[in-house]
Amino acid sequence: MSVTRHALGASASGAESLGSTTLSGASIAVATMLSNLSELSDKALLGKFVLLRVIKVASPLHTTILMLIQSASTTLAIGRESLDQKAMRQRMSNLRYVVSDRFKDKVKMPSKKWERKQHTAFLVQVAALCSRAVYRKDPAQVVPELSGYVIKDRHWVEPTWDGSGKAAALFEIAPDTPDFHQKILVIAVRGSASTVDWLVNLNSELTESPGLVKLPDSIRKPVPKVHRGFAQCATALAPGLLHQIKAALEDDDMQGQTVEIVFTGHSAGGAVACLLFCHFLTCHGHVSGSNKPTLSCITFGCPPFINADIDSRLTDLFPGSGFLRGSMLTFVNDGDPIPRMDSAYATELARIWNLVGGSTCPPMSAIPEFKPPKLRLSSLGEVVWLSEKDQEIRRKGNEEENEGLKVAACYLNRNDLEKHAWANVMAHDMNLYVN
Repeated sequence: MSVTRHALGASASGAESLGSTTLSGASIAVATMLSNLSELSDKALLGKFVLLRVIKVASPLHTTILMLIQSASTTLAIGRESLDQKAMRQRMSNLRYVVSDRFKDKVKMPSKKWERKQHTAFLVQVAALCSRAVYRKDPAQVVPELSGYVIKDRHWVEPTWDGSGKAAALFEIAPDTPDFHQKILVIAVRGSASTVDWLVNLNSELTESPGLVKLPDSIRKPVPKVHRGFAQCATALAPGLLHQIKAALEDDDMQGQTVEIVFTGHSAGGAVACLLFCHFLTCHGHVSGSNKPTLSCITFGCPPFINADIDSRLTDLFPGSGFLRGSMLTFVNDGDPIPRMDSAYATELARIWNLVGGSTCPPMSAIPEFKPPKLRLSSLGEVVWLSEKDQEIRRKGNEEENEGLKVAACYLNRNDLEKHAWANVMAHDMNLYVN
């Protein structure tokens, strides 16, 4: 579902881990799915993430995991099992049916529509374009284009060899006419695009990170714990990005401008972007420039990464902060399992995956009902759920308001989100948020 076309109003088409140091039958089945995803989609999105979060891998098994992930053939043999692309697609379809389609009628659709304010919608569009552009392999390869605006590629951060730092880019967006005194800086963090990225996802132990999330009320409330791998990535990126942001704000053509800074990213890149947003909002005082920049965080298909709902704790301005707080939004496509993908949910997916193998799905009576576990972790910001318009509850009086839109966007609260059962691998593709 395209968030950019919806935003502009245009017509558009349970345990913390399994605790196992060996590959179980279910894990091998998931590994098979993961190894073939590079053949099935552009980014190999869901499956590898599932495997790395489900299995507590001991050091001797790292080589095995690397072999599975790096497989680029259309078939892969694990033990006596060999699955070709067609069988893999069928199995993923079976999984989606058992988890999502079969469960859908039991969930009440959300009724609160996303308030599509013009400026916020523009920021969402910009964020989506930049989140997709940061997946480029060559820093000079792709610069996003937007009618009526000039987008400048100010800085590119290469990923580190060990995955401790993700690829990121700093874009500057300004109207192509000099009459408008507004500029936007966008920090886009790339999601998982390599083997080492997935090993970072594996590093999912929770850790306190006061250097990233420094909340004034932490004395009275517990310090939130965050995903260790994502925290390490954000910590590695923060100093260089701070230097680049300060340099941008000191430019002569920035003086007297209204400046907004948007942190964005897709999938794991979204989680790292959220932590960078928290870091800049809560840990930095004076910044250069005549006005305080406004910070926003807008992510797409972001996984849960923090053990506390800190949205309300970020609402108030922080004493001495050099920034103002803007929008906090996370967009999720209908069916995308990643926004639910804590370890308990991944374990349930692996259990069903192991039952639906083969060219045909067993009778429904033979497959236990999928039970979405409660959310143990959160992401950041208000969740906006995107779906095809015909899935939205038609509330009286809203038909004219929705005319011309094929994508419906509704808010999901935490209780709504944890009731959804999603397992559509392809719904996680970043291109769906843009095209």
